[in-house]
Amino acid sequence: MEELLNSIDNWTIIKLVGGLTLVISSLISFIAYFIKDSVINKWKSNYQKELELLKADSAKNTSILNNLTNSISHIYLSSNTKRIDALELVWTNMMRIKENQPNLTMMSYSILIKSEFLKIPYTDNKYTRASVDEFRPEEYFEKHHKLVAEISIKRPFIGEKLWSIFFTYQAFLGRLNFLLQDGLKKGELTYWHDDLNFIKQVLRMVIKQEEMDKLLIDNPTSFHNILNFLEFKAINDINEQITGKRMTEESVNYAIELSKITKNTIA
Repeated sequence: MEELLNSIDNWTIIKLVGGLTLVISSLISFIAYFIKDSVINKWKSNYQKELELLKADSAKNTSILNNLTNSISHIYLSSNTKRIDALELVWTNMMRIKENQPNLTMMSYSILIKSEFLKIPYTDNKYTRASVDEFRPEEYFEKHHKLVAEISIKRPFIGEKLWSIFFTYQAFLGRLNFLLQDGLKKGELTYWHDDLNFIKQVLRMVIKQEEMDKLLIDNPTSFHNILNFLEFKAINDINEQITGKRMTEESVNYAIELSKITKNTIA
């Protein structure tokens, strides 16, 4: 063996080392390729499993949303006749409440400016004096109460937004009659612009401050501005409910929230 080693020259050693290096390099490359291929295949397998789980969750959530939306739509359609009747009654009673206003009320707030309004208890105008003498707010309040009671019974079918608009509308007209009744008894009237507590606590329920500022600019048309604005809001809400726009938005949002709750419960 010693003789064999001694007989090998340097060139032979270099060739042996080079060959051995090539073999080792090839072996390492093969092992690396095998490991890489194994890792990639494993990653692909895990990724495919995660993807299938995500697809399953997505399909389940879509099914839940569809079922909930269909259920809500079915309930909506089944009550459609009652809702339309109730919506029609809201508008009809709003108009009746306005039409039943005493002559003194409509005249006082429609054509008189503030300084003229405050002089009503002492007026010598024959027409105004006749309206004061004929003023029977008790009769109006009785009719008013019955009309409001009819809508109160229908409240579940009209939605809270329209109920708020209707409540504000009837309260506004009722308040104007009360201010006249109370002021005539005391001999000193309060102009409705100065009835700040009512404006803040009732009118502001459905009218924003910036809207209120614009509506109150003109006097005496501000009275009709308020009525027209509330009537417009009522008409807009009724149209949204009849066309199904409101139902679509609310039912989808409701279904999404229920889906989140269901998902969290299952998890």
